[in-house]
Amino acid sequence: MEEFKIIMNGKNVMPFVNIPPEFTNIPLEISIKPVKSKKLKKELEKILKAYKGKKPFSSIIDPVVWQRETRNDW
Repeated sequence: MEEFKIIMNGKNVMPFVNIPPEFTNIPLEISIKPVKSKKLKKELEKILKAYKGKKPFSSIIDPVVWQRETRNDW
């Protein structure tokens, strides 16, 4: 299987995709996935390190009641 890689931003892929002539008359599957961000990964790692060892849910006595209250906040 041949794979064509396109990295872009925006709403429209049409002007940026050059499909080879041998593929123009057959069904094609096109997959789109976001490019992983190193900046986001570093930010998340920093946050996780800051809260290392913390137990954010330890104060919840009844998880069912807590979940209902949380849903009602929405």
